[in-house]
Amino acid sequence: MAQFNKDIHLSLLTQTIGTDTALAGCECLVCGEVPYEPTICRNCEFVFCMLCLKTWVKKTPTCPQCRQGIEIDKLTVSKLAQRTINDLPAACTNEGCTIRDKYENIVSHLSVCGHGVVKCPNDKCVQSMKRSEVEAHRVECVFEKETCNCGELVARNVKEVNTGKHKLIVSNIYRTVERSLPLVHNATVQ
Repeated sequence: MAQFNKDIHLSLLTQTIGTDTALAGCECLVCGEVPYEPTICRNCEFVFCMLCLKTWVKKTPTCPQCRQGIEIDKLTVSKLAQRTINDLPAACTNEGCTIRDKYENIVSHLSVCGHGVVKCPNDKCVQSMKRSEVEAHRVECVFEKETCNCGELVARNVKEVNTGKHKLIVSNIYRTVERSLPLVHNATVQ
């Protein structure tokens, strides 16, 4: 799964409350969206996204609303604002998933949703698939680890040879193709 960020946060909420952030009861005064990692100015108690406020304060070290001084290292996520956001209705954004629930439950659901696209867990394999298809893929993945006769854990596409070293072998796909080809005896190359 992609790392959870502000874009994912907003897409979860947009599915159910649309772009009307007034329904959320709070909005970031910098970006106008439902706050991601909501932070409150201690002087005026207005809510901002943590990143929006940090970006603002780097340019102008004051609150965008009350213009009082703010120190970046003292900013924290507001637990009250986060609880409010956690109770908002949200929907899973994975294609084919119809789950709708409270925001905090959807955030947890994203890490286990069978419709979520993930990379094969084997390091060298570059295939991506729905989370629900991973186990079926692992059965066929040539990079899946197996215990060799020598006791070492190796990728499925290698085997032990007499010297005790490992070498690449032809995958099952090629063996199947090889069996289906007609044998040609005494063929000469011209």
